[in-house]
Amino acid sequence: MSNKIIDFYKGYEGEPEIQISSKNEGSVTLRIWEGYFDNIMMGIKADSSHWTALAYYYHLHEGWYENSPWAIPDIDAALEQLERVNKAEFYDETQEILKHFIEILLNAKSNNEEVWIAYD
Repeated sequence: MSNKIIDFYKGYEGEPEIQISSKNEGSVTLRIWEGYFDNIMMGIKADSSHWTALAYYYHLHEGWYENSPWAIPDIDAALEQLERVNKAEFYDETQEILKHFIEILLNAKSNNEEVWIAYD
């Protein structure tokens, strides 16, 4: 079993870290500085004046903040939110992280697998 690590945390050691990972034959872990994750989450707009899916857990400081690692309960909803984010608002590195995040979710969806978020 191969384990691929995509590292956008290097240079931020000592700062909060988010890990987004799938557990499968080709396991992938995306390591990112929390600031990049915050930028992506702030790019998600509320649905009809309230938060849903990943944005709900982020804004209420629940999910991965309380129980780490935490399985994303609705991969479809998370994908929909992330695909609607205006990527042009982000610097290149954040755009690349978002692309990897979406790829992990798409791969997990097609293989009927879970995606986990860990906060450290």
